Amino acid sequence: MIRRRAQKALLAWDPVNPRIARLRLKGRFPNISIITVYAPTRVATDADKDSFYSDLEITMQKCPKRDFLILAGDWNSRVGPTDPNIHHIVGPFTYGQRCSNGDRLLQFVRSHNLFITTTIFS
Repeated sequence: MIRRRAQKALLAWDPVNPRIARLRLKGRFPNISIITVYAPTRVATDADKDSFYSDLEITMQKCPKRDFLILAGDWNSRVGPTDPNIHHIVGPFTYGQRCSNGDRLLQFVRSHNLFITTTIFS
């Protein structure tokens, strides 16, 4: 699933579950940890959502602290219009009205001092 050049840099591949996978690549400095996700949809049970974020938390703990971390995938959420309380997390461009999954995502992002950089619409 990755190009030959990237295969040479492969340090770790961890398919955690059907919703989460971790890839670690050798970088010049630092190494790169990429976690891909497919978050539960809004109709999933709260138990499924809690399990997803718990598994994601454990997966992130496996990433060395010095690695450049990228979390990417389908979060199945909308964080809604920017307000002053979250502007530093999502920037000026958001879409739709915030949903419960958006609340979960924002809580997760805040707790890890992360930020949301790109939203792609198809």
